Amino acid sequence: MKAFRDLKLIGSASEQKRLIDLIEQQFSNGWTRDREREREANLKSQLGLNYIIFTCSETVSRPAAGLCFIPDENGYLYVCEIVPQNIAELGKDSYNAILEEFLTQFIEPVAKGLDIQILTTCGERTINNAMSPEMSQLLKRFSAAANKSSGGKHPLDERRFFDFIVQAHNERALLDETELSGLLVDDGWSSEHAQKLSSNYRFARDLLNHYSNQ
Repeated sequence: MKAFRDLKLIGSASEQKRLIDLIEQQFSNGWTRDREREREANLKSQLGLNYIIFTCSETVSRPAAGLCFIPDENGYLYVCEIVPQNIAELGKDSYNAILEEFLTQFIEPVAKGLDIQILTTCGERTINNAMSPEMSQLLKRFSAAANKSSGGKHPLDERRFFDFIVQAHNERALLDETELSGLLVDDGWSSEHAQKLSSNYRFARDLLNHYSNQ
């Protein structure tokens, strides 16, 4: 299943600043830092976020777009969005291509001499890379054993799916309903059954979270 890639930079505030400064010195191929858009975004922010925005001009291989970093709850910078400038929206392929270009041409070359850890996800999400090994094993066990034509309604199938949900709850996994549905479809489930299972997953996660917070 195709997915929008994530990118996060783990490091101290000083190392992140050095990284951004070095990136600006390497710009080519229509890339620049848009400080005016940063000021506008920061003024509009209701949460006091500090946007760092880079833009690229349109070329034969990519649309013009803005790539935006903001800090997470730990102060680590991550790409929160890539926004096209002249078209309505970016598909996953274009989004990921722009992120990959920025990563390989600007971040990775200058990060080698810094104490920065680069975390990024794959553009192709599978059961193996979309969740922990423990969750992956439980979901594959359920999916392999269940009768896909009946939607996995047998009591033993339900019990295996419950095991998967409980593991997701215990891990506080970020896997959401939409992504789970896509992964199930890729694994041979019909869209209807995948949506039903994913809806049950979301309901059970919400219920378990509510119970845990009592």
